[in-house]
Amino acid sequence: MNKTAEKEIDKITQLYGTAYKIVNNGSAAGYLVDHSSCTYIIDKK
Repeated sequence: MNKTAEKEIDKITQLYGTAYKIVNNGSAAGYLVDHSSCTYIIDKK
């Protein structure tokens, strides 16, 4: 992930009160992401 994308993701996670952490544990995928899980209901009104 490039630094610009990471900054944008950090802004969004702060706005929504969520969290994530990139984990390098030797996965075949290259890296894993631990993250919070939430459901948001958004009303257009």
